Amino acid sequence: MKTIFKDLWEIHSTLKDGEYIVITTNGATRKNDGYAIMGRGCALEATQRFPDIQKRLGIQLLRYGNHVFFCPEYKLFTFPVKVSWEMQADLNLIRKSCQELVEEIKKEKAVHAYLAFPGVGNGRRAIDEVMPVLEPILGNAPVTLVRRPSEKL
Repeated sequence: MKTIFKDLWEIHSTLKDGEYIVITTNGATRKNDGYAIMGRGCALEATQRFPDIQKRLGIQLLRYGNHVFFCPEYKLFTFPVKVSWEMQADLNLIRKSCQELVEEIKKEKAVHAYLAFPGVGNGRRAIDEVMPVLEPILGNAPVTLVRRPSEKL
């Protein structure tokens, strides 16, 4: 599985037909309005670009639970790594999300997906904890892992 060091939103701005980015998320919603809690990392960056994504994702989370969702209007998939925003990333949830992402890619006939490296950063997991979960499922899938350029240092 290929890993690149690049800004996810730079990739997003140059996507070709059938290509999508994948942002990491959690399953929490705000009690007062049902909006998805997207306060850090690439999830927060998505809210800054797409102001209604919190509302749309919140509806999906409340209706269907914490799953991978396809958002064609934003050219992205969501990828749950936690149940709630304050928790450490859950390796079993990451495994489930990998499986669901592969199915969604097939279903939507996506050519390629660029996945923000899941579970590290705000997920507080080490790369060597997450890679053994990702590799068996995503190893042959049309997915590239994306890490921030600052992580290369």
